Amino acid sequence: MSKIPIDPVSDVPSFAYGVGQSKQGDLKSVSLSSIATADDNYNVAEPSTPTHPLYPYNKAEQTISGHLFEVDDTPGAERLLQMHKSGTMEEIHPDGKRVLKVFGDDFYIVLDDHNLIVGGNLNITVQGNANLLVKGDMKQKIDGNYNLTVNGSMTTRVGGTNTIYSKGALQVESGSNLFMKAVGIFRTSAASIQMKCSGTFNARAGNNMYMDAGRVDINLPGPAVSDVPSKDPTAGLSVPSSLTDPPLNNLKIIRADNKELLDLLDESSSLPKDRTHK
Repeated sequence: MSKIPIDPVSDVPSFAYGVGQSKQGDLKSVSLSSIATADDNYNVAEPSTPTHPLYPYNKAEQTISGHLFEVDDTPGAERLLQMHKSGTMEEIHPDGKRVLKVFGDDFYIVLDDHNLIVGGNLNITVQGNANLLVKGDMKQKIDGNYNLTVNGSMTTRVGGTNTIYSKGALQVESGSNLFMKAVGIFRTSAASIQMKCSGTFNARAGNNMYMDAGRVDINLPGPAVSDVPSKDPTAGLSVPSSLTDPPLNNLKIIRADNKELLDLLDESSSLPKDRTHK
C-alpha cells in the first residue's frame, strides 16, 4: 500500500501503514491475541484494526512529533482514530466497536454518580493486584449461581454480626483441620447433624456450647457419613503466569522503542520554518 504524500496545503508529514512501514503502524499492529478470564474455558482477544484506507476517502494527519489523527470514509471500512506518539490510542471501527489502549497509567475520575450498564458479558482481568475500597454500604445481587475460587489464603473480618442463610443445603468442607471458636454462646440446632473430618476437629467455646438436635453423628464409618463428595475448592480456576498473550511487558518494550520518530524529524527539515518546532 502506497504512502500518503505530504499535503501541500497543510504540510502534513507522510504516513505509512503496516508492520515495518512506520512506528505508529507497528504499535497498531500489536494486539493482545489472548486475554485470560476467570472462566478457564473462555478467553477474549483484542479486536484487530480494520485498516483498508483508499484514496481519497482517508484523511490522515501526523504531526512532527508523531501524533496521528485519521478520519477514514472508505466504504465498508469507516474508522476514526487518534493516537499519541507513545502508542496510547482510541479507534472506532466500522461496526461501532471501540478499542481504547493506554500505554501507561490511566486515571478516570467522576465527581458525582457513575453508572455502568453492560448488555452482554463483563470480563475484568487484572495482571497485578486489585483493591476495592467502599466508604458506604455495598450490595451484590446475583440472579444465577455465584462461584468464588481462591488459590491462596482467604480472610474475612466482620465488625458486626455475620449471618449466613441458605435456603438449600449448607456444606462446609475442610481438607485439613477445621476450627470453630466462640467467646460467647455457640448454638447448633437441627433435626440431624453429621460431622466428618479426616484430620483434627476442634470445637471450643470460652463460655457455653449447645448442640440441640434429634440425632448427632460424629465420625460415622462408611460412605453413608456424608452424601457430599470430596471436592478441591480451587479445581475450577487456573491462573496462568501471563494473563495476556503477548505479555504486557512486550507492549511496554515496543512503547520504549517509539520515543523518537527519526524519519518524521528528517522530513520536518524540508517544511517551512514557521511549520517546524524550534
